Amino acid sequence: MSAVRMCDQCGRIFSENEEGWTTALVARVKRNPLTGRREPLQEQRDLCPEDSGVNENLRPRVDGYPNELRNEAKTRQLEREAGITDPAE
Repeated sequence: MSAVRMCDQCGRIFSENEEGWTTALVARVKRNPLTGRREPLQEQRDLCPEDSGVNENLRPRVDGYPNELRNEAKTRQLEREAGITDPAE
């Protein structure tokens, strides 16, 4: 008999024997009412296979330039150096 989990996004109950579900320790930043500071609150999150959102075809890209300063040539160079782009591009 397997253990069961509940999806923290949709509330679906699923078996740990199913494939594709996700569990992770995440940090959500909230304001502490006592100190007034924003502090990370760690919590465990479980997602069913449908809500896991794993896209096998997702490819990381270097980004971070403000739109008006974006340099496509520099971005492609950094992606090649990091090995996250196809050499054919």
